[in-house]
Amino acid sequence: GPKETASGSSELIALSSDTSDGRQQVTVIDPRLRVMSVYHVEHASGKISLKSVRSIQADLLMDEFNTESPLPREIRAILKQR
Repeated sequence: GPKETASGSSELIALSSDTSDGRQQVTVIDPRLRVMSVYHVEHASGKISLKSVRSIQADLLMDEFNTESPLPREIRAILKQR
């Protein structure tokens, strides 16, 4: 798989990986603001392109999304029966 490296401090987390088309993809996460952004960096020129930005605050509040059985609510129901 692609090589991935991570570095972080109390402020920002950065994840870097190589894409299949020869670019570097850098994902930056601000845990305090709960926002992530994705950049592509051209290896030859160093050109940086912002690909996407999104607040993940609402995402993190969801109980389940795009999951298969057992769903979190099904697991909780099983655990309550014990």
